[in-house]
This record gives sequence, structure tokens and C-alpha cells, in this order.
Amino acid sequence: MGKCNNLKNLWLSHNQFMGIIPRSIGNLTRLQELRLGFNNLEGQIPKEFGNLLGLELLSIKAIKGLTGQIPTSIFNISSLKTIDLSNNSLSGNLPNDMCQYLPKLERLYLGWNELSGQIPSSIFNLTTLEEIVLFNNSLEGNLPPISKAPKLEILLLWGNKLSGNILNSISNASMLKILSLSQNLFSGPIPKMLGSLKHLEVLHIPDNNLITGSAADHEWSFLSSLTNCKNLKTI
Repeated sequence: MGKCNNLKNLWLSHNQFMGIIPRSIGNLTRLQELRLGFNNLEGQIPKEFGNLLGLELLSIKAIKGLTGQIPTSIFNISSLKTIDLSNNSLSGNLPNDMCQYLPKLERLYLGWNELSGQIPSSIFNLTTLEEIVLFNNSLEGNLPPISKAPKLEILLLWGNKLSGNILNSISNASMLKILSLSQNLFSGPIPKMLGSLKHLEVLHIPDNNLITGSAADHEWSFLSSLTNCKNLKTI
């Protein structure tokens, strides 16, 4: 397979392939799209995939036999627009600079895995990201400040072990439509800055340790702030 030098698209999803992912795929240096999901494969993602320096879409999902860490070499493929490694059995930490060399990344899907450690702060410094899906892992620590996320529309972080406050900087993700932070360990007050997310349609924050504020601060004032969110369908 590694001899198909001119191959641009390799779609092998939704079959019954078994065994490990061939390392020789890393020789297909002109590859733009690689889809291997929904098979019966096992083992790890080959580090040789970091050689695919023209790759725009990487989709290897729904393979419970896929284990180990995500090769850090993948996060050096500057052409990537979509990374979908969801619903596998991947583990380990996410490198803190994982998005530093991904200037075109639009969609990051890593949900339904066994990832641990903290959410890399570099994720929220990426101005191109539209969707971040990290739910149902074992991520912990505080939510990093959201400094630059002008295109972010979907942020799904439910089902982790995240703690600390929900930061006011979440208002910097001004295009957010769906925000799910449920089933974590977030504490402190529910920020009234959520009301500045004018495009918000879905807000999920149950199953945390949040409080509504002090009596002097009008305990339910955060709800009043949400009246600015004219598109809200679910709270």
C-alpha cells in the first residue's frame, strides 16, 4: 500500500478489517484524506503518520481496539483541518503545544476515549477552530483561559474531571452555539458573562459543584443575563 505514491484519498471506513494499521501508509506523502474508522483494527496509531505533511483530514474513529497515545508527530501536520479520533481507547496526555503547529485546524474530535491530564491551553489560542469535542475522557484541572476563539461554535467537555471556575473569558468565544460542561467538578458561581454569548442555543452545566452566587448578588441573576441569548433552546 505504501507504494501508491500519488494517492490523495484513502477511504477504508465501515468494513471488517482486522489487524494493525500498516505503518507503510506513512509513505503516502501526497495523501490529503485518510479515513480508517469503523473497522475491527487494533494496536496503535503509527508514528509514521506524522510524515503525511499534506494531510487535511484524519479520521480514525469507532475502533475500540485502537489503544496507546496519539503520536505527537500528528500535531506537526500543519495542513490538517479535521482530526477525528473519537470513540476509541486512546490514552495518555495531550501535549500542551498540540495546536501550536496546526494553523488551519477547524474540527477536533477526541471524545469517548481514555485521555487524561489537562486540556492544553494552546487549543483556545487557535483562531480557526469551529468545533472542540473532548467529552467522556478523564481530563482534569482547570479550564484554560479562552483568549482567541472567534469561530468556535461547539464546545463539548462533558463527562470529565475538570474543576475550578467557569471563566468569564468564555465570552471571548462569541460565536458559541452549543456549550456542554456537565458531569465535571466545576465550582464557584455561574458566570453572568454567559449572557454575552448571543448565538448560544444549548447550555448544559448540570452535575457540577456550581453555586448561583451570594444573596447580595441576587442569586439567580445569571438566568436574567441569559435573556440576551435570543436563540436559546435548552438550558
